[in-house]
Amino acid sequence: MPKPRKRLDREIKYSGNWVATWVAQGLFQVEHAGFEDQFIVDIDKQSCTCNYWELNGIPCRHVVACFNDKGLKPENYVHQYYLRATYEICYGHMISPINGENKWPKMSQDDILPPEIKRGPRRPKKLRRREPDELDKCQPFIIE
Repeated sequence: MPKPRKRLDREIKYSGNWVATWVAQGLFQVEHAGFEDQFIVDIDKQSCTCNYWELNGIPCRHVVACFNDKGLKPENYVHQYYLRATYEICYGHMISPINGENKWPKMSQDDILPPEIKRGPRRPKKLRRREPDELDKCQPFIIE
C-alpha cells in the first residue's frame, strides 16, 4: 500500500547512518555512525529495542541496516496487514443496499432523544484559568 511503502522508504533512507554488527544467529548490534546510540535487533523474533518494528509492523532503520548487511529485502518483512491482498479481503465484500427511511418498519417505542443540557449553578467564567505561577493581568506590574 502507498502509505506504508512511503514509511518504509523513509526508514531505508535513514538506515545509511547505522552500522550493523553480527552477534549471533539472527542477532545484531546496531550503532549510529555519528552518535553513541545502540540498539539490539533480533531478526528471528522480529524485534528491535526501539520497538518501532513491533508497534508498526514496518522494519525500522536499525533492522533495515541489518538487512543490508545480510542481503535481505526489507519489503519481505513488512507485516501482512499492510499488503494489498489483506486490504482487498477486508474491504472486498459488498455492502448491502437498504431502503429509504420512509420504508423502514415502524417501532412501538418512543424516539430516542439526546440528553438534556445541564447548566452549572453559577455564571460561567469568561477568562481561562491561570496557572499559579502566571502573572494576573488585573494586578499592576511593579518595577523595583
